[in-house]
Amino acid sequence: YLTQQIPLDLIYPSLLAITGALFIALFSKKINSRLGVIMFIPIVGAIFDYLENSMVAVMLLSFPHITKPMVVSSSIFTVSKTFFDSVYLVLLVILFGIFLYKIVRGKNKREDRSTISS
Repeated sequence: YLTQQIPLDLIYPSLLAITGALFIALFSKKINSRLGVIMFIPIVGAIFDYLENSMVAVMLLSFPHITKPMVVSSSIFTVSKTFFDSVYLVLLVILFGIFLYKIVRGKNKREDRSTISS
């Protein structure tokens, strides 16, 4: 795990944070530019993911002398990562739904105007 999984897990949080922040920025800009501040949520999730990974590495290297603070802090990082990633995904779905709604509504308004002027 230490030599295979952890190195791979160094890439994933960054990719998730970058793509998440970019998608949130894109969708929130189209809806309301003040919503852009929520683009930091996936970045916070990635930070907790890296903290979790570092604690797992510390515990693996410390075995069998794992302390309770190591386990507790690792658990806190895991729960925090999961919370922020879940919030990010829910917000992304909501923003995408609003984004699609505005596109459909915009097309309907244009169609209504074109039928009225015809």
